[in-house]
Amino acid sequence: HTSSASGNIGIKLTRASQTHGFRIGVNDNHVFLWTDQAQEMAFATSNVQRMSISASGNVGIGTTSPRAKGLEIFRAAGLSSTPQLIISTGENSSSDYSLSTDTVSAGDFCILSGVSNTSSAVKMRFQGNDVFFGTPTSTYPSTNNFVHINTQSGVSMIIGGHSGTHTSVQFRHNGATIVGSIVVTSSSTTYNTSSDYRL
Repeated sequence: HTSSASGNIGIKLTRASQTHGFRIGVNDNHVFLWTDQAQEMAFATSNVQRMSISASGNVGIGTTSPRAKGLEIFRAAGLSSTPQLIISTGENSSSDYSLSTDTVSAGDFCILSGVSNTSSAVKMRFQGNDVFFGTPTSTYPSTNNFVHINTQSGVSMIIGGHSGTHTSVQFRHNGATIVGSIVVTSSSTTYNTSSDYRL
């Protein structure tokens, strides 16, 4: 079929008396799967739909109703040992990484080392307003809005800045009142607090 999607050569599939259809072909610019209708495009294996492209262009894997522009990856209940997305490469000495939800507890989002959705593989975790680095959980009391950093060896955190005198860290109470800061220069560090104590 030579007229489908400006195709040079291709196949047009239609149903009954319909004049429109699904087109598979190739032209001077690309190979194409094409429909001119406002309808979903579905992909299936084992007689089960696995991926869909909605009429508006949303792409979904594991869901028949992708909710946003771009890509939605859905994992069914009972498959929590499997990450939603694995990022890998064929480079020598490279490592695999994964993105997943519900790793340590329901509702969290984690960056994992490897391809298993387990707490021992967590490199970074978001849970509500809390952020964890290098550890899946915190040993501190259960409070909101904190960052927990843990390393097995070496430097736990490096804070950089520009070459002049500047405030590297600022401490605020309830997100508003400044109660302390750490100011660095090229040769010194000053710890400022609102109390009578100094480090």
